[in-house]
Amino acid sequence: MASSLPTQPRITIVTPSLNQGAYLAEAIESVIQQAYPNVEHLIVESGSTDSTSDVLARYADAAHLRVIEDLPPQGQSHAVNVGLHEASGEIIGWLNADDRYADGAFAAAVTALTAGEGDLVYGDWEVIDAEGRVVMSHSAPAYDLEEQLNGVNRSIAQPTVFFCRSLLDRIGYLDESLDYVMDYDLWLRAARETRFVHVGRVLAQFRHHGESKTVSEWPRFFREARRVARRNGGPFFSTALRKRFLSLQWLRNWRRRLITD
Repeated sequence: MASSLPTQPRITIVTPSLNQGAYLAEAIESVIQQAYPNVEHLIVESGSTDSTSDVLARYADAAHLRVIEDLPPQGQSHAVNVGLHEASGEIIGWLNADDRYADGAFAAAVTALTAGEGDLVYGDWEVIDAEGRVVMSHSAPAYDLEEQLNGVNRSIAQPTVFFCRSLLDRIGYLDESLDYVMDYDLWLRAARETRFVHVGRVLAQFRHHGESKTVSEWPRFFREARRVARRNGGPFFSTALRKRFLSLQWLRNWRRRLITD
């Protein structure tokens, strides 16, 4: 399948920003350090009250970076959509303000997408802590739609994904009713339109810290993810649901034994 992309396509990076001033500079620098000549970085700022304005002021002269105000704030999905609608690139990436790209990520994504095997690429990733230290590494498995619908395939880490703008035009934008798994919903829709291409190298670093939704609000993800899987054709008695039931049952039995012993 031949690619319709130019040899050096424009990349747009969308970064939703709300009170992540402690990490935002690292995200911005990780884009700059790609040394990719045809990039725009859109920071969608939703009314931060921390050090974010000071951080952004340091990059006021960066020609590739543009700050878009999203006020009043209407949630992360809405903020990302604001950036997606403004994106001018043939290739789009979505980097949250507390994550960062690995060196060479843009070049690897462009090479994979211009090869024409699919309109979405994803890669391996590292988990970093609040101080930026690598605490875990993940090699992404092949994408399996059936496993995704069953809630057991963890192959896609959102900051490693790059996709063609033409794919977004076909499948639409993020569902703004979703607070936690808007990316999961997007991948499920995209998987019915194109092949996902795995890039066998680390493309991004995903930060775990106390204020991130993945850490502080993880229990809420399951219910929303189940609803998204069901509306995309996932089974009612999914593998994830059965595993969750069994783990809860084990926990109840363990507590029961503690009380009776």
